Amino acid sequence: MALRLIWTGAGLLCLFLAALGVLLPFWPAPPFAVLAALCLTAAWPALRRPLLRWPFFERLFRRWDRSAGAPPSLRLRTALALAVDAMLEALHAVSQGLRRWWRGRR
Repeated sequence: MALRLIWTGAGLLCLFLAALGVLLPFWPAPPFAVLAALCLTAAWPALRRPLLRWPFFERLFRRWDRSAGAPPSLRLRTALALAVDAMLEALHAVSQGLRRWWRGRR
């Protein structure tokens, strides 16, 4: 029961982050949507059957079952996407701060 709650919580968190990615142009939505699908189907096996009809999810679930978790390539791509996002956000924040500073000097 506790494990099911953990999978559900992780899935809902990933789903929220995916929805945030739809609204914010700098936040990657697809990795979080895939992780949400994987986590929620671990919590609710009945949700897995409809997703298996799609070839993308079928391959993903097969690899998930073989490696007992997210495939290493998905982990790496997600980590890289988040790192690039963090760098772009930092650059944007610095550029906005420099712009405000430059305007204040005039």
